[in-house]
Amino acid sequence: METSATPVGPVAGRRRAPRGARVRARLRRWGVPTTALVLALLTVSALSPPPVEQAQARPVAPAVPLEAMDGPGIVAEDVGLSAPLDDIRFEGSVIAPPEDVSRAGLWIGGAKFGDGGLEPTVLVGHVSDDQDRPGAFKAIWDLEPGMVATTRDASGRERDWRVVSSTRFDKDRLPRSLFEPGDERVLRLITCDQRTERAGGGFHYEDNLVVDLVPVDAPSSA
Repeated sequence: METSATPVGPVAGRRRAPRGARVRARLRRWGVPTTALVLALLTVSALSPPPVEQAQARPVAPAVPLEAMDGPGIVAEDVGLSAPLDDIRFEGSVIAPPEDVSRAGLWIGGAKFGDGGLEPTVLVGHVSDDQDRPGAFKAIWDLEPGMVATTRDASGRERDWRVVSSTRFDKDRLPRSLFEPGDERVLRLITCDQRTERAGGGFHYEDNLVVDLVPVDAPSSA
């Protein structure tokens, strides 16, 4: 909201910026580039996705407790999700998870875990490495509505989150809105999905999976 110490009414020589310029200014404040975005090697656009199909269940490996991690992290015991977190940011129009696939990235342009408001907290992680060894975020394929994940920030404060939705996006149709304030406070987990074998060997992922969680506790009014 713009504020001014002058009386209400037209001001000579001053014009309101076009809406497009105001939107771009807000995006810059949130740390989201205003050019075309790329998540790892995935193009970001503004097209609407279809709902994701339920992933096939896999054996659940024990999750490493948050207390055993050095710094911030996330766990979801129901699916064996366990990932220490490193700060990540957009480099130009590209954002990528940590190279170590056992870790995930916490986007520094989003809200902190303990915040209220409507800005999202965004975590990005790998499904696997280039040798097809599983990464920490392969476990989010198995998250279902109602399941709970727990995050811990750098100060050691923990917060529980409940899964509310999973959505699959085509690789080149990941909406910019995922990084912008929405209608509710969310923790947003993003990884690759839909593994496809290549002719002659190798593999790639055709889609992105986005899992949204909301705080189990009431949002802060501060």
